Amino acid sequence: MKNLYIPVKRAKKFCYYILGSDIDFYEEFVMELPDEEQEKFFDANPDFMCDFPVRCDKIYLLKDRMFRGILRKIKRCEGEKRQ
Repeated sequence: MKNLYIPVKRAKKFCYYILGSDIDFYEEFVMELPDEEQEKFFDANPDFMCDFPVRCDKIYLLKDRMFRGILRKIKRCEGEKRQ
C-alpha cells in the first residue's frame, strides 16, 4: 500500500471540519453564502445545528456575532450540566 501524505495545514482543516462545532462550521463555510444557498444547505442537512434552537427560518439571527456567542455559551453550560 502506498503511503498517504496530507500536508499538516490540510489535515488540521480536515479535523476542524469533522470535529468542530456546528457554529464554527457555519462561520467558516456557510455564513458567506447567499440566503438562498443557506436555505438549501439547511434543507439538505436537517441535523445541522440540531443542538441549538435555530432553524432555517432564523438564518438572519445566525449572522449576528453576539447571537452566535450566546449559543456557544448555552452549549458550554449544557455540557457542564451533563458532567
